Amino acid sequence: LGRISAALHDAGVGEAAILALMEKVKSSETGSDEPEDLGKRLKAAVESTVRCCGTIRMKRNGPRIVALVGPTGVGKTTTVAKLAARFTVGRKAKIALVTIDTFRVGAVEQLKTYSRIMGLPLEVASTPKELEKAISNHSDKDLILIDTVGRSPKDYETIENLKEMLSVPFSIETHLCVAATTRERELRS
Repeated sequence: LGRISAALHDAGVGEAAILALMEKVKSSETGSDEPEDLGKRLKAAVESTVRCCGTIRMKRNGPRIVALVGPTGVGKTTTVAKLAARFTVGRKAKIALVTIDTFRVGAVEQLKTYSRIMGLPLEVASTPKELEKAISNHSDKDLILIDTVGRSPKDYETIENLKEMLSVPFSIETHLCVAATTRERELRS
């Protein structure tokens, strides 16, 4: 258990979280203290501790509109494509993609490729009015996924610009994307 605790500490997990996880691992002593068994017990402890809000649910009247925001390089565009594929193939939902990431070189082309492969419409918006029009164009869809440009949490000016961009007369859910390996102190930031 000491090695697991030390590994969690080295990975940046907070002391309170380590203590809670170690208590769950100890209380689930259903096997040996072999590393493989301890790893399985730690995995079960994490799964029972970390709460997820669940999947995106469709609305009955009108599209659910979801914007993915977060720092540069965490996989927002890829996540938009994966969500689109999941809802298109798995649930037969009508999907539209919108990107407001006109800053990063190749961002629009990357999403165009995904949309072409999946046969989904893609809109590019660089102003709030264009975003409003893009959303209006797809009011018949079940889900509209919005890809945004990456922002540093310390760059308050560009975050305000993003906030202004998403301030359209539609209810947009904003989901923060972060890398799974992000340390606790960066997550707090």
